[in-house]
Amino acid sequence: MTRIACSIPLDAPRRHVGHLAVPFSDDAHAYGVIPVPIAVLGGGDGPTVLLAAGVHGDEYEGQIVLRRLLHTLDPTRLAGRLIVLPALNLPAVRAARRTSPIDGANMNRAFPGDPDSGPTTQLAHYVETLLLPRCQAALDLHFGGTASEYLPCSYVYAGGPIAAAKAAMADAFAAPISIVVGATAETRSLSAACERQGVPMIATELGGGFVSHASMAVADAGTSAALRHLGLLPAPMDAFEILGAMIPEVLALKLLADLDYSLIPNAQALEPAQRQAKLVAIWTTQEMIICNAAKLAEQEIPLPTSLAKLADPRLRGRVMIPDITSGGGLEAVGAFALTAGGSETNIDPGLQLIHRIPDLRLWKADGEAVTAFKSGDIWVAEAHAGWAVRTEYAGVKVVSVPVKIGAHIGLIKEGWMGIGRASR
Repeated sequence: MTRIACSIPLDAPRRHVGHLAVPFSDDAHAYGVIPVPIAVLGGGDGPTVLLAAGVHGDEYEGQIVLRRLLHTLDPTRLAGRLIVLPALNLPAVRAARRTSPIDGANMNRAFPGDPDSGPTTQLAHYVETLLLPRCQAALDLHFGGTASEYLPCSYVYAGGPIAAAKAAMADAFAAPISIVVGATAETRSLSAACERQGVPMIATELGGGFVSHASMAVADAGTSAALRHLGLLPAPMDAFEILGAMIPEVLALKLLADLDYSLIPNAQALEPAQRQAKLVAIWTTQEMIICNAAKLAEQEIPLPTSLAKLADPRLRGRVMIPDITSGGGLEAVGAFALTAGGSETNIDPGLQLIHRIPDLRLWKADGEAVTAFKSGDIWVAEAHAGWAVRTEYAGVKVVSVPVKIGAHIGLIKEGWMGIGRASR
């Protein structure tokens, strides 16, 4: 029994976007309806999963993540069905409040609900009695909103016959922190509703205080990983290349699985530093000072044998190095730091040396240095040896000078490979 009408079929294939018409009446609206958004993405055979956000109206990150998912996810990729409620407490969302301005109710304290009461409890009743019985799992994305700020975490209720399934979902979501909540007297939350219906569910608290791109990244990656774990989404590309500048972020987001070195035939030939728990080195190249020798000779500038020589005022505007955000950026900063007497943990001398290079140019995307050499805009670049070869392929004759650091000549750069966590 419900007074709420759903405008879309819940069991049809493909994408359907509509609303739940929640009736209410007050002094301004004799026959009012609250159109709570709902969407269904139906694919092939598989489980049905409920995704919810906006249980508290001032928690926007989850709403953004689920709306983006609705726009970008192709239902034909799904082995199963998603029921998505991106703004469950719509009046609170519109008012930027934690609770509904219509009846003052907190949606996460309204379950199991009442079909004959106010709008919030009517909606809670609909979710618990009509949506959850269709589902084999659920995910409720919470953030701190305007009132709170949390360390990013997922949490599940302890115990019960579905405890292992909940723990596995939390492990797949891979928030920085996972919390198992012990016995609680709170029976009015969506989590409690899922417990009553036997639906494995995880909830999250991912930051708060303001909309955070970092928190949305955790929610994005975690939601996709949970759907892969549940079998709705295919596994991602098994192996992918990772450059140095990407490693800290990739590891922080827990995107990689532990490597099984027994499956890597030449593992014993690798140096210990090339064998990490989640990353393995797959290529090595030499960082070089790449020079247009003809241009330097015209200006009577000797070939630079050290990165310190790039600060020569005669090279004003003719030097290019990798931007810190590029694939070779971290290695370049390290090379300048070592050249200037610093270290990997003390890069200030290197940054000061970089600052002394007059009108320095930076490249971010592959090929920018080659293009600048070909146009004659630059005469010298710090880059790995492969770019010297590509520059020559582009028709510019260059000379590669190994980087000299103290008594050592040469600086090695490595590329890495990892395996996605949900790969099969």
